[in-house]
Amino acid sequence: MDLPMSIQAFLEWMEQRYHRRITSHTVLRGNEGDFAAFPSTLDPRLATALRASGIEQLYSHQLEAFESISSGRNTVLISRTASGKTLSFLLPILNEYLAAPAPFSVALLYPTKALSRDQEGTLGKLLATAGVETRLGTYDGDTPRDERNRIQSQADFMITNPDMLHSGILPNHHRRWRTFLSRLRYIVVDEVHMYRGAFGCHVANVLRRLVRVCRMHGSNPVFVCSSATIGNPREHVETLFGQPFHVITRDGAPRPDRDLYLLNPPMVASHGFAPYRKGTSSLAIPLIRAATRMGVRTICFCRARQQVERLCRAVLDRNRDLSSLVKPYRGGLLPNERRQLERDIAAGRITTVISTNALELGIDIGDLELCILTGYPGSMASFWQQSGRVGRRGERAAIVYIARDTPIDQYVVHHPEFVQGAPIE
Repeated sequence: MDLPMSIQAFLEWMEQRYHRRITSHTVLRGNEGDFAAFPSTLDPRLATALRASGIEQLYSHQLEAFESISSGRNTVLISRTASGKTLSFLLPILNEYLAAPAPFSVALLYPTKALSRDQEGTLGKLLATAGVETRLGTYDGDTPRDERNRIQSQADFMITNPDMLHSGILPNHHRRWRTFLSRLRYIVVDEVHMYRGAFGCHVANVLRRLVRVCRMHGSNPVFVCSSATIGNPREHVETLFGQPFHVITRDGAPRPDRDLYLLNPPMVASHGFAPYRKGTSSLAIPLIRAATRMGVRTICFCRARQQVERLCRAVLDRNRDLSSLVKPYRGGLLPNERRQLERDIAAGRITTVISTNALELGIDIGDLELCILTGYPGSMASFWQQSGRVGRRGERAAIVYIARDTPIDQYVVHHPEFVQGAPIE
């Protein structure tokens, strides 16, 4: 597959100008994909909605998830980014919802607000296309009081996060949430790899309490989980939820080729003649400027909010003509600012976004072509999550990793085989 002209021109420019900084260039080969026909039990309204969206068949893992979830088994799906995981669990749930004699309720847990709002739009479109009355809402810290009351009394599909589940829902289960919890059929936990360590222990206890409360109100919900990056899915989810799971690891989605470049900033001498290595910004700034001017849709990941702001200011310094195309994205933005940024990125009005790991997870932010990582993100799971933001629409894309002057970064930049062969945590 040939590279699009804009990214092709950028990579040729980068290879020519920074050939001494490139320690490795690897082409990550894609695959053609494994497809399956719609299941015979699929509701005709959903089949029509899928075809209206341009989907004529499912991936093999989507069909396996449909059969597993429809049979009432706790299910965990592990497949790469942009492989249709959302549709994998929504399709069987909506299929059962449309056939049910009385509507049941579904709770969908996401770790970030950006991902919650993105999935609300995805689910809302699918419901609307299928001709179903939208009884959907997002219950988080940004939700107004009147909207919260509507969700408590009317919603069948509620999108929330573990914090709101712990502080807003479970303490009021006897009064405001009895109707919703008594009908709860499915609990969907996306990006389940996020719930590890001390945070994972807290979430595990909250989920166990949720199950006890549901049984008190007469329901026994099924868990559905998904992730793109987890090395021990069965052990992880069965420890997290305390229940047996059916594990789906087959990935039938096609994958485009991607170019992986490892770059190391140069060594320079200080005034005292002691050598030191320049920071990641010494390469990230000119790369971002060039990519933006060439029309390459780019995302650059930084480790902290302050680094995002500093890098964005440096990119725009004496280049104010790029100010409408390059924007920072981080935690702490006001809700309306965050959602407007997400819409502008998805629509292509902003071609370059400099972000913390707030955009690392499965939010669909359009057909990005270039991902720049300014330093090792802390785990191989995060490395591939961030890299998975590009090439999501089937077009070939590029990943540029810029090493910091730390032992881990220097090891990674000089050992490309580690990047490709290291197991996901």
